[in-house]
Amino acid sequence: MAERNPDLAVPVALGPRLAPAFALEAWSRLLRFLRREPLTAACAFIFVAIVIVAIFAPWIATHDPLAGDPRARLQGPSADHFFGTDAIGRDVFSRVVYGARVSLLVGVAATLAGTVIGAIIGLITGYLGGTVDLLVQRVMDGIQAIPALVFLLLVAAIWQQGMLSVVVVLAVLIAPYVSRLVRGVVLSLREEAFVLAAQAMGARPLRIMMVHILPNTLAPVLVAASIIAGGAMLAEGALSFLGLGIPPDDPLWKTSWGAMLKPENLQYFERSPYLVLFPGAALALTVLAVNVLGDSARDRLDPRLRGTL
Repeated sequence: MAERNPDLAVPVALGPRLAPAFALEAWSRLLRFLRREPLTAACAFIFVAIVIVAIFAPWIATHDPLAGDPRARLQGPSADHFFGTDAIGRDVFSRVVYGARVSLLVGVAATLAGTVIGAIIGLITGYLGGTVDLLVQRVMDGIQAIPALVFLLLVAAIWQQGMLSVVVVLAVLIAPYVSRLVRGVVLSLREEAFVLAAQAMGARPLRIMMVHILPNTLAPVLVAASIIAGGAMLAEGALSFLGLGIPPDDPLWKTSWGAMLKPENLQYFERSPYLVLFPGAALALTVLAVNVLGDSARDRLDPRLRGTL
């Protein structure tokens, strides 16, 4: 009978012991995080819950968010309508649930598009400098000088009102801020020794930008994007409130939290305050959660603040 190698038995013997130890360590880290940053933990829980609601909206909603019942107009919260009904009998709870999709999608899509465009512009202009940098920065200044509302009115006059127009407008307004951020980082990096060494070895400008410079801009860009996303959600709510964003009865996206805060609902505030309170609270909580998580990410990724935690 062959002898069993004792070395091979060590992992088998330690395996069952390592799993509980690993789980215990992960649990203790989670508890330390909850004690150290309860606000961040609470906001993370809120954000995850809102994402789950947005994903499973068709199964969570109790009614069709666009179907109105004239016999159930302006009913208060009840077992049948958790958040009550609006002026034409639509279920407010179902509309709030579907509104999560719009806010999250606009926040993510506009922030992603604006961040990518701005990062590309800032990377190229910061590295090349000269006349290209000067001309592009003047264009960025011109975009920033246009108020968002005026810009959206111009787009609405050319383009159909809806999700795409809101995302495009917000992305165009976000890009200059990200461009300036990335450009500043690139200007400080292009004189570093590793960049000069790559140039001396004959590396092409595109390779230097993509391989040597771009990775060093990711941390500040990610922090900025996490903070910008909350502002994008708030801007979408404001635009929809003014009737310039997502229509209140859009057949594809159903509704928006900002559209639910439209002035027509304010006239019922004294009688039915839930028409404004529930969508307003959902929007405020989402923006708060995103901003707090963005601040937490900044504290961890910014080397100047990392030691203050």
